[in-house]
Amino acid sequence: MKKLSLILIFASLLGAGVVQECFEGAKMQAPNLRFEFNAQGGVATDLATGLKWMRCPLGQDYDKTSSSCKAKSNFLDAYAYKNFEDALKEVKTLNANGGYEGITSWRLPNAKEIFSLIESSCIKPALNARVFPIDYIDDEHMTKEIFFFWTSTPIFMEDTGMILVFASQSGSVTSYAADEGTGFGALLVSD
Repeated sequence: MKKLSLILIFASLLGAGVVQECFEGAKMQAPNLRFEFNAQGGVATDLATGLKWMRCPLGQDYDKTSSSCKAKSNFLDAYAYKNFEDALKEVKTLNANGGYEGITSWRLPNAKEIFSLIESSCIKPALNARVFPIDYIDDEHMTKEIFFFWTSTPIFMEDTGMILVFASQSGSVTSYAADEGTGFGALLVSD
């Protein structure tokens, strides 16, 4: 497949002006028409699966005016979940404090659910950038090319304590120790 020239998604669409690479002639797996947005704009319902998704990871807020995600105070707030348990606690706190945009049943997605979002015709990110306008900001600790999200899927190999994490830039998964300090984000889902 011939690579299409870089498609620039301007700041009005993606707060950080991310450059997304898509491939010419490839069928879109997660096209815009597959998603419906709530009135506030921060929740996308996947019409193929019925799942509701936060359009921005925890630590970022959806800004309806610019149709983009904005970090609450600084870049590392989006990576406040030093390990898997921290991410779970933050989700529990969010739900206990009224949830987000009227939904109080948010949770970490399993690997199959987050894989359903992959836009295989694009990378950097391998998500539909209009539906998930995540603010990929360069920082000395993380770069645009590395933005991982926790899933709820454990690796069952002799009690390894490993959890699958999703790399949104490439659309791949890898395992990571649940109790080690990291900077992984949390992109939440609800049934």
